[in-house]
This record gives sequence, C-alpha cells and structure tokens, in this order.
Amino acid sequence: MHIRPVYLVIAALAVALQIFLISIDTFDRIYDFTRAHEDYQLDEAFTVFFALSLALLAILIVRNFDLRREIVLRRRAEAQAALLARSDALTGLPNRRMLQEEFQHRLHGLRSSDQHLGVFLLDLDRFKVINDTFGHAAGDKLLQAVSDRIANVLRDGDFIARLGGDEFALLVNAQAGEETLFRIAQRILTAVAVPFEADGISADVSVSIGIAVYPADGEDAETLMMCADKAMYQSKSAGRNTYALYDTELDRMLKARMDMETELKAAVREDAIVPYYQPLMDLKTMQPTGIEALARWLHPEKGVVEASQFIAIAEDTGLINEIFRKLLRQVCKDARTWSMSLPVAVNISATQFRDLRLADKIMAVLEEEDFDPARLEIEITETALLLDIEATRRTLATLKGHGVRIALDDFGTGYASLRQLRELPFDKVKIDGTFVHRVGSDEESRKIVASVIGLGQALGLATIAEGLESPEELDWVRDHGCEVGQGFLFSKPVEASRLFEVLSRMNPGREG
Repeated sequence: MHIRPVYLVIAALAVALQIFLISIDTFDRIYDFTRAHEDYQLDEAFTVFFALSLALLAILIVRNFDLRREIVLRRRAEAQAALLARSDALTGLPNRRMLQEEFQHRLHGLRSSDQHLGVFLLDLDRFKVINDTFGHAAGDKLLQAVSDRIANVLRDGDFIARLGGDEFALLVNAQAGEETLFRIAQRILTAVAVPFEADGISADVSVSIGIAVYPADGEDAETLMMCADKAMYQSKSAGRNTYALYDTELDRMLKARMDMETELKAAVREDAIVPYYQPLMDLKTMQPTGIEALARWLHPEKGVVEASQFIAIAEDTGLINEIFRKLLRQVCKDARTWSMSLPVAVNISATQFRDLRLADKIMAVLEEEDFDPARLEIEITETALLLDIEATRRTLATLKGHGVRIALDDFGTGYASLRQLRELPFDKVKIDGTFVHRVGSDEESRKIVASVIGLGQALGLATIAEGLESPEELDWVRDHGCEVGQGFLFSKPVEASRLFEVLSRMNPGREG
C-alpha cells in the first residue's frame, strides 16, 4: 500500500506535538486553570468542544465512506470507458484497438512455442449495394446479424473483432494445421450465406475470406494482417463467397494487379481505351446488319489488350463509368462517318446500373453528339439482373422509351429467368459462344442452343449466335432458325480505320 509523503509529515508533527504537550503537563495545567476560574464555565465549553469533535468525527467517517463509494464508481466508469474504447458500438464485438492488444498478447505467447496462429480477414460481398438499396438501417442490422453468425461458429479461444465498415478479423488457434483453418472458413461461409431477412427485406449475403498463418507468413501483426488482406483480395477476384490462403505467388499476382490498376488509370486519362468494331451478320442475306463496339486497351508494351483482362479492375476501381462515357462518345463520332446507317451495340457493365441516372447520362451523350437513339443498342449481361432487378428495369425502360434497343448478352451463363425475359424490354438475345462452339460435338450444347433459338422465336426476340468460327457452326445455327451471327468467321474486332475495309469486303459495291 502506497502512503503519500504528506501523511507521514502530518503524523510526525502530531507525534511531536503530543510529546511537547506531555512534557509541559498540559492537561494538569488546564485542570488547574479551570478550577481557578470556575466562573468562566469552561466545563460547558469543553463539553461543547467534545460534542463538536464527535460530530466532526462522524462527518469525517461518513465523508470517508462517500469518497470510497465515489472512487469505486469512478473506477467502474473508467473500466466501462476503457471497454467502450475497445468495443464496436454497433455489434458489441472488440474493435481494431482491442484486436491489436490481443494480437500482441498472443504473439508474445506463441514466440516461446512452436504453435501456429491463423489470421482471418473477412469482407462482406457487395455490402454497398445492399446498403444503398435498402438503407443504412438495414445495413446495420445485416452487420449485427453477420457478426452473430460468425461468432456462433467459432470455438472457445478464437477471437473476433470488427475492423470497421463490413470488415471483420479473426485470430484462430491452428495447432492442428491448415485443415482446421479451412474447416472454420467453410463454416463461416455456410453460416453467412443464410438469406438475411428483417423488416420485410430479404437479401442474399456472402463473404470473402483471406487467411494468413503465423509464423509462415509473418511474425508480426502488421505483416500477417497485410498477408490476410492480400489473400482476401484474391478470394474476391476468384468470384467471391470463398476463402484463399496467402502464398507468395498470390503476392506476385496482386502486385501485378496493382500495377495494372495504376496503368489503367493512366490509360483512361490518355484516352488509350478505344472502341474496336465487329460486324453482326444477317445469316439469311449474309450482309452486315449491325456493329458491336468492343473496348480495347492500346497498351504501350502489351499491345491490344481485350476487355476481359481489365474490365473487372475498372469495375473495382470505379473507372468503368468514365471508360463507358468516353467509349460511347467515340462510338457516336465514328458511327456518324459510316454511310451505311448500321445500328451499333455497346456493352454496359452490371455495376453501372447502381447509378440511378445512367439512362439520363447515356441520352445526354447521344444528344451532345447528335446521334440517333434508334441506332444505339445496349447489351447487358445476366449479372445485372442479379444485382438490382428493379433499378435495371427502370433504366432499361427509360432507354427503351427513347428508342434505344436492348440485348441480353451471353444468355445461358447467368441468372436470367423466363419471366425476366418476358417482362424486361429486350429486343434480342445473344447465345453465349461457349455453347455455339460445341454444337458440332456436344449434344447438350446443341439442345441448349436450339432451346434458346426456340425461346427467342416464341417471345418475339431476335437471336444472335456469338463466337462463330467455322462454316459448320454457321450452317447449324442458321438451319435451326438463328437470325444473326457474329464471330471470327466473319471478322475479328478491328479498329475504326479498318472497319470500312471489312464492310466493303462483306458487301462489295457499298461503302462502310
């Protein structure tokens, strides 16, 4: 117990005073004085003094108890404040600060043993879409539900924290090896995937998980979290709703992706993303019936880079909107130079439908470029129907009202239902090339292609066979009623300056 120096000084002075008073016979002197002066009524004065002393003593005792109670309450408040400073207000889970403290504590214990520690980083997939669609209150309830689901599948001794937003971190004992970590990751995926329902709202939920292991991937908290973050990023790149374990090859791939992100931003600034054009052919007349504009990146070292290699990065970085706007503007400029007033198709990414003003922005570009909306065709993939069907419906209806035609691209590879084909304002259905390529060798593919053609005819939708590469494929889809074809059999995508040559070859005697 620590005694303050001032108390020692007071005690020493009290002892010294007591010794001094005894040495001069103080009490005897007081007694003699009171007997000699009884008329002063000093006895009554001393009695009052004694009573007041007792009262003061009682007050001091009560005050001492009050001070002790205040100290206890203050310590409780400080403990509560310390807990709140280490807890997430929304979910009640430990926060980033407490995670760091727990991390250091566990690492200190592990360094003196040969045990392993799994570090999980979790990120909800497309949480922003749910938050924007249903509101922040629903987003908060989803985070609370997800945190409970994750916590319920963890073992005693495992640690969970919310880092902020839709990110969570776990510290998992891994003495039994990586298989233990994989089983826990799979349990988390299964638990989170249960549809979220609250206040009349229903939403599918998934999570991407990155895993790093101590000491193989790092020996300090910062390195392990960085490795887990890279692994989580890889699980998202692999399609989301999965887990990935960090490895050095993954690190190399992520660095390459980061380099590509930087280069892509520069390419957008420098207008190095340009449209290439591929004709669509009427399979009866074998004449061009339209043109599809395809994004190509003119890379200074890699040459012409296809859209499939950079569109996902453009979506993740938010560059997709600017790329689309610039491409659409250039397509309008190029198409106005064609003497054949062929319609031109452009592709819209599913993520662009989050923009409720997408239709207005498209029409603004057409108006600025004095381009007839009836010549424009918008192609969307089935993924757009999964993200937000109502937002997609409104955007397509607005475009359709202005005369723009709508095509469903890569049909058969995604989520479109017969009801959506009937209710949404589609004009055309494009049959994915992976099925078209196999019509000569695979019975299942032949059934799928024939069914899509028949479905299109029943719904009054034109059908387009993508990826035609051989006369045999052409003959098969044409014999089964497909109206339009596209692919390398007719022409590879070419830059604007070569389109005239391609169209002239397909249609001798007429200009492009």
